[in-house]
Amino acid sequence: MTNTLVRLIPLVCARCGTPVPAAPDEVAWVCEQCGQGQILDDEKGLAQLDVFFSKGVPQGKNGRPFWVARGQVSITARGTYSGNEERAAREFWSAPRLFFVPAWDSSLDETIQMGVYLLRNPERMEVGPPARFMPVVTPPGDLRALAEFMIVSIEADRRDALKTIDFQLALDPAQLWVLE
Repeated sequence: MTNTLVRLIPLVCARCGTPVPAAPDEVAWVCEQCGQGQILDDEKGLAQLDVFFSKGVPQGKNGRPFWVARGQVSITARGTYSGNEERAAREFWSAPRLFFVPAWDSSLDETIQMGVYLLRNPERMEVGPPARFMPVVTPPGDLRALAEFMIVSIEADRRDALKTIDFQLALDPAQLWVLE
């Protein structure tokens, strides 16, 4: 028989002590009392989190939470069945890019599709006033794997019939942004 240790974490604001009304799948919140952002961390329990609100979120509407991180992609090898879009690929990834990963409940296809769209058409990151937002259910630790899916999706979409790709991804720490 194995003993299992269950650790209960009180969900109260790290700043003011107000109870955090959390649904079972949620991983991050903003205290309704004092505005402190918080994240459920496996090791620390409830930890403080900076949450940024986009200026573009219409007043009175729910924003959409995204994990956002600046990343640099270095393509080390690219094999194709036909054609050669290596130059276009290297140009696209030559500068750091912002990776946007939806933090609300969405399918993998929706997540990748939206992330690819925002890689190609990044949002303006202008800080605005706090806004209500959809529940955050995707942990920031998922950002790397989802960003890698996005990179492969962009490269597979090129006209040269991609066969294989090797790349390195350097990511800055994720920030939680609430966007329109």
